[in-house]
Amino acid sequence: MKFQKKLLLAFLFLVAITFCVNYFSFDPVIRSFFVAESTEEYLKQAKVARLLIMASDSKGAAPQVIAMKIGKELNARVTIVDQRGVVMGDSSLKETELGRLDNHLQRPEIQDALRRGSGHAVRYSDTLKTPMVYAAVSFDGGVSSGVVRVSRPLTHVSARMAKLHMMAGRALGVCRA
Repeated sequence: MKFQKKLLLAFLFLVAITFCVNYFSFDPVIRSFFVAESTEEYLKQAKVARLLIMASDSKGAAPQVIAMKIGKELNARVTIVDQRGVVMGDSSLKETELGRLDNHLQRPEIQDALRRGSGHAVRYSDTLKTPMVYAAVSFDGGVSSGVVRVSRPLTHVSARMAKLHMMAGRALGVCRA
């Protein structure tokens, strides 16, 4: 093999190793970015949900019905909690199941929403038995007040990371389309 080919192969190998080391060292940073981006989007959705709840409050609509409708439109879990932490509506459950839920007052995103107007958390859901991304905002509809929370499983972040890994692999020529 000619010296130039050996040099080129060594250079390409060095580039590939450098790329891999940098890529995988940034993996946690990229994951954190995806979680933060999702949280920001869910906070926006929770703020829109708050407007719908406040508009529906004066009409006497049941919180469970509101949570179900909003959850369906957002393709997300929507939970409506009163100021004492009692779940009034949850789009992932039937109304008859709400009574079995624990009080949500001590959930970090609920606490933050009650104290500061909004809150978020990434944690395990005892109800759904899966890691979730939560975003919550407080509301005061006149007749009722509390917190509306929008959440989705953390699996969407893992799916985005897998797609990114595949793209990086293709960039290195490791994977084929």
